[in-house]
Amino acid sequence: MTSLKVRVLQMFPPLLYPFRYLAMTFFPKEYTRNKFKRRLGYGLNLENPKTFNEKIQWLKVHYRDPLIPVCADKADVRAYIREKIGEEYLVPIYGVYEAVEDIDISVLPKEFVLKSTHGSGHVIICTDKDKLNWKQEFDKMRLWLLTNFYYVGGEWQYKEMKPRIICEKLLSANITDYKFFCYNGEPQYLATCIDRLGELRISHYDMDYRPLPFKKKRPDIEKHVKPESFEEMKKIARVLCRDFPFVRVDLYDIDGKIYFSELTFTPGNGLTKFDPIEWDLILGNQFELSYCKKEYVIE
Repeated sequence: MTSLKVRVLQMFPPLLYPFRYLAMTFFPKEYTRNKFKRRLGYGLNLENPKTFNEKIQWLKVHYRDPLIPVCADKADVRAYIREKIGEEYLVPIYGVYEAVEDIDISVLPKEFVLKSTHGSGHVIICTDKDKLNWKQEFDKMRLWLLTNFYYVGGEWQYKEMKPRIICEKLLSANITDYKFFCYNGEPQYLATCIDRLGELRISHYDMDYRPLPFKKKRPDIEKHVKPESFEEMKKIARVLCRDFPFVRVDLYDIDGKIYFSELTFTPGNGLTKFDPIEWDLILGNQFELSYCKKEYVIE
């Protein structure tokens, strides 16, 4: 995108997503119901949610724990992680920036990672800073700072979040993610994600690292050995999920050393297709919304 287009969008950010901005401003529930039906093929029941996706949508609409926006922010969550499990699990950072102009590439190491703190999918993996077109990358990050993910998908935790860029140490260019889906106060199942720089593959496992018989749009991993740190990662996920009715705890294992990645409260925006579809209901039946703190439930 050219710098001129970025400057226009800086003057009026809703031009990034005009229809969704209007829909989420004036008809949020109607927009959510229509998008859910189009994406998943069945109607959204917010009055008596049963499937996994319906319960994520119910939390989006009805649950307002003020700790969630703090922990969804990739910079602010670091204080929470430091308190709960310790500094040693945090990926070292080089800076947090409110404006792209504050990022001085010359003082950064040869390799690093840039992410937005206030959303999802905004990542620049730099393995050699001399080989990137930084004018292009800076324009990309300026668009990140204009994006409010509430108007993209109705995820309330992003609505008032301060947009920033965080620069982290690059642990590995082709890192493996271990994503623990936690509800009812316990990690319940795991998604292992490999080969992000090639063809992303994901397999799902129970808490004994036995494969689960469903997919979510990505191909399965043909064979993946349980990491030696699995039990320790499970303990960490258990500590980090206790304050929430649902959270996905994302961790890395780098040669046996565990690092925290992020906490995710609405994975896939509650629009994940399960194959076979029965697993949407199977996992939903295991997911108890009674774990919600009543003082944070709204109508």
